[in-house]
Amino acid sequence: MPDAVTIRSATAEDAAIIADIHSKSWQSAYRDLMSDDFLINEIPDIKLEHWKGVFHKSPCKKVVLLAFFQDQAIGFIAIYLDHYKNYDGYIDNIHILPNIKGQGMGQKLMSVAATELLKLDKTSLALVVFTDNDGAIGFYQKLGGEIVGETSEMFGGKDLPEYIIAWKDASVILDS
Repeated sequence: MPDAVTIRSATAEDAAIIADIHSKSWQSAYRDLMSDDFLINEIPDIKLEHWKGVFHKSPCKKVVLLAFFQDQAIGFIAIYLDHYKNYDGYIDNIHILPNIKGQGMGQKLMSVAATELLKLDKTSLALVVFTDNDGAIGFYQKLGGEIVGETSEMFGGKDLPEYIIAWKDASVILDS
């Protein structure tokens, strides 16, 4: 599938599409971490407001890429530049529709994002991931990411622990 996918820069008009992918991904991936009520009844509105804000209010420099397969949006990645600690780029989100996971889209989005980062003469990259998300942690480590710290974040009334995963040189993602 990745060869038949097109990826383009997202715009403000894509906020609702991105919010829908984001919500569906969370509803699938985090159902054991958060309540069904929160995931089903609150997350769609939270994500829509978030993405409207990203495009209309966020002063940060960013790269938001949207992936399509046969004219259907199937995933996205959002990187903020010079925004997180001592890293050139911070992956705020990468999400794929649940029925598309495992088909190489995550790796393709990470590779395209790393390429965009390197074009901007940026090399280091970081993200946070829930400590209970073994699949994502393994995926990022396979792409050369290393756990460099821990933090936590409140979601749905729960304080959830997270790992900070980083790449000193994003070009290793291209070699994975």
